Amino acid sequence: MYILGLTGSIAMGKSTVLGMFRDCGLPVFDADEEVRTLLRESAHLKRLLQGPFAKAFDGKEINRARLADLAFENEKKLRQLENTIHPIVMKHMHRFIEHHRKKKAPLIVLDIPLLFETGAADVCNGTVVVSAPEEMQKKRALQRPNITGERLAMILGRQLPDQEKRSRADFILSTGTSLEQTKRAVEALVKHLKKRPKRSG
Repeated sequence: MYILGLTGSIAMGKSTVLGMFRDCGLPVFDADEEVRTLLRESAHLKRLLQGPFAKAFDGKEINRARLADLAFENEKKLRQLENTIHPIVMKHMHRFIEHHRKKKAPLIVLDIPLLFETGAADVCNGTVVVSAPEEMQKKRALQRPNITGERLAMILGRQLPDQEKRSRADFILSTGTSLEQTKRAVEALVKHLKKRPKRSG
């Protein structure tokens, strides 16, 4: 089984590319979606967050927008949130990998925003970075709700620069062109990887 790690900085088009991998019939692990599910359904995670992020709760439910505001108040809070959630997400990721290994899936995709920063790339056979021109990225990001120039700078400050991600990746997918071109590039990569033997180690 070939494990492909997918990453890309904020507003690079990673979610769009992930959808294209899904359309190719591949099993995908979406770390952001996993976090949203955990925040909504995990009683264990809610207990862990009750103390440090009590203001994010509406009764027993977590208000994700308020949680994000609290986390981005300062670096310490953001790191505390990540250190609470990350181990749980990684546990679920490994469960996903083993499930599809037993099913003998030829190729799976792990969508991890901080793929290189957290060391999650170590479990992958190859990595792909989604990239677009910097001005396009900034324009896309600032169109999102709750993203200010200040918050964007903070997010980017916690991520490896796009150029470094590109240098580390085995493959690069550009979203600076048309959707059709990106789709063709995704389909070509899937075809290539399905024919490729899994790296040892």
